Amino acid sequence: MASTEFEEALTSTPHPRRSHQLSSRALAVAQQHASLGRRLLESGRHGAAIDACRRALALRPDLGAAATTIGDALFLQGRLDEAGAMYGQAVVLDPDDAEARNGLGGVLLQTGKPKEAEPHFRRVLTRYPYHLSATLNLARALAEQSRLAEAVECCAALLASHPDFVTGHLALGMFLEAQGELAQAVAAYARATELAPELAEARARLAGAAVRLGDTQFAAGQMDEAAAAYEKALGLDGGLAEAHGGIGRVWLEREKPEQAEAAFRRALALAPAWTRTRPDAGIAAGYCALHLNLAHALIGQRKLDCAEASCREAIGYGSDSVEAHYLLGCVLRHAGRPEEAIEAYRHAIGLDPSHAASHWNLAMCLLLLGDYVEGWKEYEWRWKLEAEVITRVHHLPRWEGEALEGKTVLVTSEQGFGDTIQFARYARLVAERGGRVVLECQPALQRLLEMMPGVSAVVAQGELPPRCDLQVPLLSLPRIFETRLESVPNGVPYLSGTAHSPQPIAHCPRLEGATGIRIGLVWAGSPKPNPRRSCTLDDLAPLWEIQGITWYSLQVGPRAKDLEQPGVKTPLIDLSDQLTDFADTAAIISQLDLVITVDTAAAHLAGALGVPVWLLLIKVADWRWMLGREDCPWYPTMRLFRQREAGEWGEVGRRVGEALARFNEDHRRSAR
Repeated sequence: MASTEFEEALTSTPHPRRSHQLSSRALAVAQQHASLGRRLLESGRHGAAIDACRRALALRPDLGAAATTIGDALFLQGRLDEAGAMYGQAVVLDPDDAEARNGLGGVLLQTGKPKEAEPHFRRVLTRYPYHLSATLNLARALAEQSRLAEAVECCAALLASHPDFVTGHLALGMFLEAQGELAQAVAAYARATELAPELAEARARLAGAAVRLGDTQFAAGQMDEAAAAYEKALGLDGGLAEAHGGIGRVWLEREKPEQAEAAFRRALALAPAWTRTRPDAGIAAGYCALHLNLAHALIGQRKLDCAEASCREAIGYGSDSVEAHYLLGCVLRHAGRPEEAIEAYRHAIGLDPSHAASHWNLAMCLLLLGDYVEGWKEYEWRWKLEAEVITRVHHLPRWEGEALEGKTVLVTSEQGFGDTIQFARYARLVAERGGRVVLECQPALQRLLEMMPGVSAVVAQGELPPRCDLQVPLLSLPRIFETRLESVPNGVPYLSGTAHSPQPIAHCPRLEGATGIRIGLVWAGSPKPNPRRSCTLDDLAPLWEIQGITWYSLQVGPRAKDLEQPGVKTPLIDLSDQLTDFADTAAIISQLDLVITVDTAAAHLAGALGVPVWLLLIKVADWRWMLGREDCPWYPTMRLFRQREAGEWGEVGRRVGEALARFNEDHRRSAR
């Protein structure tokens, strides 16, 4: 009989007038009402189910099944207090009614009372060990009491007897995910998805857990594993913004900025709609992070205008984001807008006064603009950076410029070769304060710096220095000596290419008998931190057209092999086999009339030796070369040639060629 027909039949049944005659009939009718109520409940007609079962209870108040059905209907309607009362009534009628007791535990669980709910589920399982709903509810009660390991064990036991129970795999995945066992959670969700491919919840949870697993693996530096997790998530849901953002971060880490940009733009397009008029903190932070990641990808492609726009978008979503203001400063700095960069860095410092990277980059901009007073002070923040700006720290008291009275000071080099050469000039000033100077430097500079006046001893990094009383970092000396732009100690030469050490600097026969002026050339610097600081031999082709010059290659490292490439024709005489350290290079440079270099270490060396040197610079160069100047306050013999357009070396080569033609002519005239 259909539910509707059954309902009509029950309605037409007369109410019993004499219970002693109709008790059995009343029970039968009550059971029919209860049965109808269950059917109505299963068909989603909760209100009708409640009415039917209330009629059953009116006939037989002891009919526990009717009370349980009413409890179920009320529970589904969210009327938890009423549902709990009905389940309680059913449990009083039959303490071993599994469905009533499970329902009562469910109400307690839903109302935040997992500890009170737990005994009800355990009583059901004592009588019915394989009751699926009670087992899952017990696991949830344990989890909500932070007993996740027990919850996982509970689900595992259930799945051992019911391996194809989809809801069990989902619950297991949730508890494992809460424990942080993401790989196992992904496996549990994946099994649920295999069993029920059409179940949206299983696919969504699998995708979400895969993203979280990818994030964890990314943080641990496991890029391949992270990429696989994000790809798995995208295979389940190609519209998952978080997964696109995750794979974008992997591309950034792998130095693939083009692919990273595409991923971040896709993530932004898929991210949920949001307006600044009604901000949600979580969504705003997500948008801010995505725009910052996009800015990093754009910076990697030198798309500085677009990167600036992304940084400003990030600030729009997170005006209190230190990282957003800091990154905007970096973009503006690299775009050649140091005044605006300073403003951005100061804003970041205002939000977080201890943000070392902002202080450090602020120093770069201040020094670039010639503000040495504040610049040297901010430069000290390099010690707070988690970066390779220093090489070694000794546990000695710091010297801050006081009279030394015969004490020995260990001056420690830091950063690159060029920095050591540039600031080694301060060793003499330290000695003039009445002390003995021990200079620690990179091994390749040791023989060269042993010749410096004012230096009592030179030790290579990694060697044990002699006993010292104090220490001072080399690049802190300009601050200690209060160096201003107008007081730079720029007397040259302060280094010598003449052999004064126990190991004589090699003599180079290839320099003998040269006709005309002798010029050394370096066309490539270190690829880090900026590979664009190097040019090609083709960029310098106009130089070969000038007559009366003997050219020498001072190029070292892998790029020295450029001379061996097919089709390369230059007048360069390769001296790379003679350049074993900077002392050898200094000996050769001292015998040249001019050095033309892209590499700044060679420029520092030539400048310190007092040899004329032309330095070829990228459009936005390091702070020490300042802005727009053709001269250098640190080296009187240096001339600067800057790119007019970023990345354009050919035009620089043409200007150098024109200047070299005039230099060559002047040299000829002076020789007559």
